[in-house]
Amino acid sequence: MNQLPWILVAGLAIALVAQGLVLRRAHRRRMAFQASVLQRSQLAMNNRLDKTRQQIGQLQSELSAARLQITRLGRQVATAPSRAAVREKLERSLDDDAIATRGALPPDGFADTQPADSLLLQ
Repeated sequence: MNQLPWILVAGLAIALVAQGLVLRRAHRRRMAFQASVLQRSQLAMNNRLDKTRQQIGQLQSELSAARLQITRLGRQVATAPSRAAVREKLERSLDDDAIATRGALPPDGFADTQPADSLLLQ
């Protein structure tokens, strides 16, 4: 019998098995490398996400503080008197002072009936 074809088939089978083992090993190495790259990128992304969450929290607290300050300033403006009211109050105060000093008697109790010295010198 002719054994040459069986030897060739067996050699071909061994070569195919060896090639499959080599390719499987190379494929596993590439997969391990890709997995490590993916893991590093996920870690970096998680770090960025944490920083973003912290920044959002900080911005939200600043926003709430600013809103509180705006409401406080709004209350102060609403309760602050207007310019016209302040002016009227000041004029009333000055008028009251003028009336009080006009109707008051001199310290000795007598009205001043003498002309002013400047009028006498003329």
